Amino acid sequence: MDLASMREYGARSVEATCQTLGCGQEAIVNMDGRPDEISVPDIGLKLKCSRCGSRDIKIIPD
Repeated sequence: MDLASMREYGARSVEATCQTLGCGQEAIVNMDGRPDEISVPDIGLKLKCSRCGSRDIKIIPD
């Protein structure tokens, strides 16, 4: 799924959850202003946890 498809379903943000054991930080990240062709899984590769600094982030459309 890319951002264009996600937006067609009415989702404008993703829920990001840190997968590092003991952290579990969650955040809602708005995707407005990001190009339509970016795939949703690729977004997770670009995020970093604000609590522990991990890049092991799971995302789902919000």
